[in-house]
Amino acid sequence: MLTQQSFDVLVVEDDQLTFELLQRLAGQYFPEATFISLASPTTTLAYLNSNPEKRPKLILLDIALCSDADGFILLQELRTHFNGQVPIIMLTNSENQQHVWQSYADGATAFTTKPSNLQDWKTYMDTLKSYWYEINTLPAS
Repeated sequence: MLTQQSFDVLVVEDDQLTFELLQRLAGQYFPEATFISLASPTTTLAYLNSNPEKRPKLILLDIALCSDADGFILLQELRTHFNGQVPIIMLTNSENQQHVWQSYADGATAFTTKPSNLQDWKTYMDTLKSYWYEINTLPAS
């Protein structure tokens, strides 16, 4: 296992309360990570283009975004932008099997459903850290 020096996680989520919950739990369960909030495909691509040296280690992407483009369109753009080298986890309320199939067909690394209570969110954050930071080795920036 290689220990990471810094760990940036982009969270593309238009619900500010969900992001604030993730950020608060990250402070407790995943302090090695910096969670960066982006609310739309447009702001996400603008952020990435203006910070090309700040490549995230992980992206959490919601499907239903209050914008012209949904998470599926952004997923394809992110796959191209990073040449498939940054894991993208769909984090959504959807349990629709078509969304699961489309996510993987479009290049998602994983499909996860948003937890429904605080304890499940804590477990999600703990698992996120355990797998993506402690067990899995990601490409260096």
